[in-house]
Amino acid sequence: MRVKNLQENVVYGTITTLLESQYPDIVTNETLKNDIAAFVLNRLSPYYITGERGYTRFVGKMLYEPNQKDIIKIITLINHAIEIIHTRRKDPVVSDPTPNKDVDLDSHESSYLRFPVIIGSVRDKKTDAPIEGVSISLCNKEDKIVAMGSKHWKNPAVTQSNTLAYFSLWPNSVPNSQGRMYDGQLVDHQFRLKAEHGSYQDYNSEITVPAECCISSLHEFNCDNFHDAGILKLTKN
Repeated sequence: MRVKNLQENVVYGTITTLLESQYPDIVTNETLKNDIAAFVLNRLSPYYITGERGYTRFVGKMLYEPNQKDIIKIITLINHAIEIIHTRRKDPVVSDPTPNKDVDLDSHESSYLRFPVIIGSVRDKKTDAPIEGVSISLCNKEDKIVAMGSKHWKNPAVTQSNTLAYFSLWPNSVPNSQGRMYDGQLVDHQFRLKAEHGSYQDYNSEITVPAECCISSLHEFNCDNFHDAGILKLTKN
């Protein structure tokens, strides 16, 4: 994985959300969004990662321990940037065309299902304290370990203290066996999530994850595409 500043993903996601509510007519204008993002990112400290551990820690904290001051700062900067950039532009701002994803896959020999990164946290049911050393396994319907989409992700994953007992698993794409679909269509896919630790009772639960149907089996990492598996509460033996 190349060096990545995850603040970019937070900022772009927040920009899209705010534009959808305040300026729905320009939400797809990439030039405007890039200008706003540059304004905001130049006023924020970066958060660089090079692999799974940094990504897991960052997204885990964002999901389960959000810093309200940081969120307010980002939103304030974005609103300020929108006001400055949108009002000072001399040229009319129009929405960029939206690509058509409705490509029928029926004429292709095969299609695939791509999955998001599955992320969660493991806590003691009684104390709510993070639990280190928990083995987290992702299995298919046949109860077999699922292959990961990159060597940076391990299955089973083991929770660690330096990631505050967050875990992440990135399933590799699989051939689509659900019949006729169009490119980009989302479907539900079932996995089984297991947690094991010598001092705790085993955890075993089915989870439903959104999968994207696509023509190519190429599995590219997307920081924005993750599924929240929630907090797994384990009971001591």
